Amino acid sequence: MRARNPARAVFTAIPRRYNPGASSVGSIITMPSLYCLLARDAETGVIFRRGPSTQTLLIHWNLTTKRFTPGQWFKGRIYERRTDLSPDGTRMVYFAAKHRDTMPSWIAVSRPPYLTAHVLWPGSGTWNRISLFETNDRLAIDAHVTPAEGFVIPHSLQVIEKPSPGHYFKLDNHEQLVRDGWTVSSGDPVYHPRVEMAALDYRKAVDGGPVALFMSKPPYSLHQR
Repeated sequence: MRARNPARAVFTAIPRRYNPGASSVGSIITMPSLYCLLARDAETGVIFRRGPSTQTLLIHWNLTTKRFTPGQWFKGRIYERRTDLSPDGTRMVYFAAKHRDTMPSWIAVSRPPYLTAHVLWPGSGTWNRISLFETNDRLAIDAHVTPAEGFVIPHSLQVIEKPSPGHYFKLDNHEQLVRDGWTVSSGDPVYHPRVEMAALDYRKAVDGGPVALFMSKPPYSLHQR
């Protein structure tokens, strides 16, 4: 049962299934991956449907009418865990890359489920952390506040530079999870280079009651590929 007006729900599904009818040996069919963001103060969300390969489709989700509306396709890499919605769900800030041309990566604000940039900032390779909406009209970005040439910050949007935590996290959206009420129940959320990662667990109480949500990141060995 979905809790009423949840602060946030984030999930990833990457199903794989065996298809015995494809050949005598069989084959693996890789299904698209799904990642969902729900607005904090509205019954709306955005689904990122990734696949095939580096193609991603944005889908608007109306939780009131249970209606899914396809939006824009993007050929490149959208870092879903470095994406955020404004509390009312009308704005989205995302980090994307194509790793070519004069701007290999960028941070942009758009109106979901579309990616057309209302304002855009150059990225720093893949080093940019998540940018976060503090309110519907106040955005903290992980970049210098001066936008790229040809773009102007809309008058209705205040942009500030997000303070650096001084390190990276194992989950790109750790700061987002903490903002939305998740707490680390076990493990160290800070990323340590060349150190094997132990399991990391998060917990969130539902409406302040005895029911809680749990999320876990499995351990990672340096020998895994």
